[in-house]
Amino acid sequence: MSKEASKGWVVYLPLAGIAGISGNTLKIGRARLQYMNSAEMDALRGKVDAILSSSSAAPGDGGAASRYKFLRERIETLKETVCAIYHINAAEPEKAKEIAEEQTQDVLDLLSYFISFIHARDYKGAVRPQGEMAGGHRTTLLLSSDADRLYQANERTGAFMPIRFTTEDIEDMKKLGIFDVSAILERGPTKFQKTVLEGIRWFAASQRQGVLDIEFVNLVTCLENCLTPNDSSSISASVAEGCALLLQGDLEPRRELRAHVGEIYGIRSGIVHRGKRITSERDKLCLAHLRAIARDLLLVLIKEHINDFKSKDDLLEWLTEQKLAPKSDSTSERFT
Repeated sequence: MSKEASKGWVVYLPLAGIAGISGNTLKIGRARLQYMNSAEMDALRGKVDAILSSSSAAPGDGGAASRYKFLRERIETLKETVCAIYHINAAEPEKAKEIAEEQTQDVLDLLSYFISFIHARDYKGAVRPQGEMAGGHRTTLLLSSDADRLYQANERTGAFMPIRFTTEDIEDMKKLGIFDVSAILERGPTKFQKTVLEGIRWFAASQRQGVLDIEFVNLVTCLENCLTPNDSSSISASVAEGCALLLQGDLEPRRELRAHVGEIYGIRSGIVHRGKRITSERDKLCLAHLRAIARDLLLVLIKEHINDFKSKDDLLEWLTEQKLAPKSDSTSERFT
C-alpha cells in the first residue's frame, strides 16, 4: 500500500443540538464528541498554523493569503460547538469525510434514542450534523374577514432547545446500555447486533419526524425490523407476540399487549393504504403507547439479549420456545 493510500486524517465534524457535555468530552462508537472550548481551539489553531506555514504557496501571494484568511475564519465557526472527532485512514480527504459522516449517523441515532428517555416527545430539539436543521422564526398573520381584527402568531422553529449531557445523563447512559452499543459501533456488530442498530435507526428517524402519521409508520417499522420472520408468517402476529413475550411477564398483560399491537396495525394500515391521519385523541394515545413499546423493546434487546443471539432468526426461534413462559423484571421500569 502506498504512503498516500494509508494517509491518516483527523476529521472534525461539527454537530448542532448539543450545548455541552459533562467533562467536555464523550466517547461514542468511533467518535470522540468534543466540546470545542478555548483550550481545544488553541490546540487546533496551532495545528492549522503549522500546516499553513509549511505550505508550498508563498505567504505573500495575494491569492494564498486570501485563502488562508477564509480558512481561518471558517475554522473559528467550530468554537463552542461539539465536534465528532475521528481518526480515519483514507487516500483522499473527501473519502475520510464520507466515512466520518456515515459513522456519525449511528452516533446521532443512538443519542436520539437516549434522549427519548430524558425528554418528552414534544421536546423541541434534535441532534444533527451542523446546518441540517437550522433554527429560525416564523410569523403567521391573520386578518379578520371584515377587516376589524388582526392577529399575529410568532414562534421559534427548528431545533432551538439544545441538549446538555450532564453527569447524571452519562450515568443513565451506562444504565440504559448506551455504552454497550457504543462498544459495538467501535468494534463492528454481529448480524443480530446489526438488526438492533437498524431498529435504533428507525426509532431515531421517528423522533426526528414532525408529521405524526410518518412517525407512526417509522415506529411500526422499528418493531418489524426486530421481530419480523423471513418466511410467510403473519407479520403483525409475529410482532404482536414478540412484543408480548419480551415486554410482559404474565399471561394477562401479554394478551393485552398483543391485542394492543393488533390495534396499532389497524391504524398503520389505514395510514399506508387509505391516507388516514393521526388526528383523534385515541389515535394520539395509541401513538404514545407505540413510542413506549418500541423504545422498551429496544431497551430489552440491548440490556438483556444483545450478546445472546447470532441473528434475528435465533431470537425468533428463542421466542417460539418461550411462548408464554414467566419473564424476569423488566429493565425499563426506571424509565417508564
